[in-house]
Amino acid sequence: MISSGIWTHVGVNTCNNGNLLASEAKKEAMMSGRIQWPDGKDFAFTIFDDTDHSTFATVRDVYAFLSDCGFRTTKSVWPVRGKQTPVNGGDTCENPEYRAWVVNLQSMGFEIGYHMTTYHSSLREETIADLKKFAGLFGHYPVTMENHVGCKENIYWGSARVSGVHKYIYNLLTLNRHSKEFRGHITGDEYFWGDICKAKVKYVRDSRKIR
Repeated sequence: MISSGIWTHVGVNTCNNGNLLASEAKKEAMMSGRIQWPDGKDFAFTIFDDTDHSTFATVRDVYAFLSDCGFRTTKSVWPVRGKQTPVNGGDTCENPEYRAWVVNLQSMGFEIGYHMTTYHSSLREETIADLKKFAGLFGHYPVTMENHVGCKENIYWGSARVSGVHKYIYNLLTLNRHSKEFRGHITGDEYFWGDICKAKVKYVRDSRKIR
């Protein structure tokens, strides 16, 4: 994801209203549509790496290269090994070698994100239990998460990503394939965990795709 904008330098002075001045300047920049980037930069570049197909053997050299280049990106994980056949599989944190490598990535400054409990759908109680496993491994609940292909507990996924006429067009283009498939945000559903996501996760990354 690449975002661009104009950095508005805010000088924090020693008078009592320095923070207020900074806050007002930031508010003015936001209202004008300008994005503030630190250190005079013109844009920000971020990577959220979906863990699909990732194994210790296939991605360790990629992250060594990113580290050598000074990048500190987001590497997502699956906390547990699934019991069902995955759509897109890969290593999980139950693989000791992979787990140790990911924990070391975190110590190097890489963010570890959540890509759902595992590589297939998980019920509410499974999601809650395995978010706790994530927190146990990395010292906190995930700051960022991304839905995984085919998981019924996906949050606001499929046609639920849009509303009104846009939802109608989406369902028309996808022949209603995803109109009721993803249910992580539906209160009372066996896959519902929207309340837990709201309480524990700060950012939900939403890939805008029509499949």
